[in-house]
Amino acid sequence: MHKVAQSQEFDISCPTTDRLVSWCSSGLIAPLDEVRIGYEWIDSALHADAHTVIAGKCIGSPSVRGGTGIGHHKDKAPIFSVSASLMELFDPVYAGRMAMREDTAFVAAGRALEGVGKLPYPFASSYQTEEWMIANYDVIGAFLADHAHHVARFWFSEEEGVDAFKSGDCITGYSWDSSLAQLERAGLPFRFVAPQGGATYYLQNFLMSAKADTGLAQEWIAWVNTPRGSAHDARALGVSPCAIGAMDLMDADMQGFIARSYPPEALLKLWRQPEQPVWFVKSREGYAHAYRAVVGKLVWARSQA
Repeated sequence: MHKVAQSQEFDISCPTTDRLVSWCSSGLIAPLDEVRIGYEWIDSALHADAHTVIAGKCIGSPSVRGGTGIGHHKDKAPIFSVSASLMELFDPVYAGRMAMREDTAFVAAGRALEGVGKLPYPFASSYQTEEWMIANYDVIGAFLADHAHHVARFWFSEEEGVDAFKSGDCITGYSWDSSLAQLERAGLPFRFVAPQGGATYYLQNFLMSAKADTGLAQEWIAWVNTPRGSAHDARALGVSPCAIGAMDLMDADMQGFIARSYPPEALLKLWRQPEQPVWFVKSREGYAHAYRAVVGKLVWARSQA
């Protein structure tokens, strides 16, 4: 998204908080007027996010929140529950039936390996220095390469994440909750589970372009920040809203999905995605591409068998 914004004009963008610092340093965006966007309508628990207010300026307006966890077919992969570990994604029983995103695969495997004491540094330390990242990612990359045969499909967008399951190719995956919400609303037998170590939590924000009409852009953000607007936005995306009172306006099926996906014990264990510095993203891409190449060879070999 950041790369696209550097070459194409936009009015509003919506990255997650772990990327806001990168956007700030690019000169692409302008600060928001808290009064004009109705910042007070947003749940105050989200105001404290250090990535949203930077150098005393309101850079992002929290819009929706969601997470990544275990997606599974409730009949063909029924073992997953709130007691499930991320390591269970790599259970040999489900080899060749897993959906994965090539970059966040390192988050899933890294947190799983940390849980069994196999990383040289805490996984979150990977985001602090390049030395610690390389030490951890070398171990994670080797693990993923050894388990490359588990992947049936890589996904990048919401549509691809949903289709990986709908196609029948995948019965488990490290997936966005919003993808599983779509599948459940369609009456398909897939469910989302926040793993034992906690779902990876993301807070999405509206950013305003430095070239945008500040009146119109902020008026639009202000509408989405109202309870009704927030509920509409969250419903469309299949995630949780940020405005006070918006959850009460969500349809019953979405309220039920969110309650099932995030029971009280899961909400206490949310793992917030650390800030991803520019150096980290560049290095991460190298590891992700290497992983994709290994999986690609195996998928090609399976197609020829």
